[in-house]
Amino acid sequence: MVYRFGAPLYFANATLFLDDVERLVTQAPTPVRWFVLDAQAMVDVDTTGAGALRQAITLLKKQNITFAVSRADRSFRSWLERYDLMELIDPDRFYPTNRHAAQAFRQSLESTTAQPGSSAAQRAQVVL
Repeated sequence: MVYRFGAPLYFANATLFLDDVERLVTQAPTPVRWFVLDAQAMVDVDTTGAGALRQAITLLKKQNITFAVSRADRSFRSWLERYDLMELIDPDRFYPTNRHAAQAFRQSLESTTAQPGSSAAQRAQVVL
């Protein structure tokens, strides 16, 4: 699943962000394996926004959902470092584009579904 939050993440919309993440994951038609945050529009993050992002990442990890980031500029990464959020994100899960993230997801799916007994129908039911 790729989610684009189209604004800076700060006190006025942090709850909306967290609610969106929870709703998208719980109401997805098929199990979510990856959650990719398209961070292009997230040009600023305040303390409240960082807390909401920390909660979202923790929620996803508890559900064994891989968290990744796409289209993040240097300022977004510096916000992640400032609020000690980089330690929660696999450094290999930053992608320059959504296409790169989708390609990485497909590659991970191929390696996990190459096990005996998996079928194309099972692979098709997975939500990025």
